[in-house]
Amino acid sequence: MITGPPDAEVIVAFDTTNPPMVRTFAAVIRTLRAQGTTVAVVDAGDARLRGEIAAPTEALDPQLLHAAVYLSIGHFARVGQSAWRASRRSGGRFTILQHGLLTPFTPPLAVGSHLLAWSDADAVYWSAARADISTATVGAPPLVWAREDASTKTGGSSLDRPLFLGQMHGAELPWRTKVGTAVYFCRRTGAEYRPHPSEQSALARAAHRLLRTAGVTFESGGPALSAERRPVVSMFSTGLLEAAAAGLHTYGFAVRPPQWLEAFWERYQIGRWPDRPTQLDPSLIPGTSAEVVSSIVREVTP
Repeated sequence: MITGPPDAEVIVAFDTTNPPMVRTFAAVIRTLRAQGTTVAVVDAGDARLRGEIAAPTEALDPQLLHAAVYLSIGHFARVGQSAWRASRRSGGRFTILQHGLLTPFTPPLAVGSHLLAWSDADAVYWSAARADISTATVGAPPLVWAREDASTKTGGSSLDRPLFLGQMHGAELPWRTKVGTAVYFCRRTGAEYRPHPSEQSALARAAHRLLRTAGVTFESGGPALSAERRPVVSMFSTGLLEAAAAGLHTYGFAVRPPQWLEAFWERYQIGRWPDRPTQLDPSLIPGTSAEVVSSIVREVTP
C-alpha cells in the first residue's frame, strides 16, 4: 500500500518495527513535510505512519515508485526490498536508518546504501569497509526518546528485584541458551521475566510454559522501561541501552555466552551482572530528540 504520490521526493519504506523507531519515522516525516519536501509512505499493512501523510492510501504498483531518496530499515524485509529495487531502477538513493543493536547475524547492507548509523563504531561494523557504502552517524533515536521520557515519568517497581528482558523471538542464540539463561537468572535472583512483544511463535509460547513450570515469575502490566526503577538484565536486547539511557542500572548476562556475545557486550559497553552496570557511550545520544531527528532529515533531504 502507498500513502502519498509514488514520485514523492522521499519515500519511506515502512517495514513493521519497534515503537521508538515508529516514533522516529513519524517525526522525520513531519519535519520533512514542514520544510516543503514531498513524502510518501509505503507499507505492507502496518498503518501506523499513514496518518502523517495528507493523502489517501491506495494499492501500490512498485514499478511506479520514483523518488530521489528511499528511507528504510534495510532491504531484508518485503517493503524495503521493493524500495531498494526501485532505487536501483530510478537512480534514487537508498538510505538505511539503523533500528537496533548490531550482531554478527544482522543482515548485510544492500548494495549502494547510505547508512545512518547510531555511532561511529556501528557505522564501521556494519559497513565493514565496503567501498559501495556511504555512512553518517546520527545517534540512536530509541535511546534519546528513553532519556527524555525518563525525565517526565515517575513510578516503577522494587529497587532490588531485577527485570529480565526476554528474547525468545531471536534466532541469534540456541533455545538451550535462551531458556537456560532465563531460568537460571530468574530463579537465582528472583527476577521477573518480561517477554518481548514478538515472542508469539509456537516455540516461544512453549518456552514460556517451560519457564513457568520452572518457577519463573512473569511481569504483569509493568511500566515502560523508561519508567522502571530497578536493575534491567538481558542477553543482548536494545532495551538494555534504552534502560541505561533512562538512568537505570543495566547488565548483560548469559549462561556460557558465545564469543560473539561477549564481543557485543564490549562494543556497546554493556556491563556484566553483577559486577558493573552498563556505561553508556555518550556518542549514542548526541543531543535532544529534535537534534537527532534534524540530523536524520539533513541526510534524507534530496
